[in-house]
Amino acid sequence: MLHTVENLKVKNELRNTVIYQQEQKKKSIRQIVDGLKEKGVNAKRCKRIQAVMPIHG
Repeated sequence: MLHTVENLKVKNELRNTVIYQQEQKKKSIRQIVDGLKEKGVNAKRCKRIQAVMPIHG
């Protein structure tokens, strides 16, 4: 496959969207954990929930 400028642009865009999606996932998990903390669930349990949910796509 030839690495033309167009191909590199597309690859960069794909990589950026993947990174963006991972960031969104992290944010949503953090929001869930923060919500639990507000309800009075202790931090250890929140950490466990965070460990159960895969952060990396």
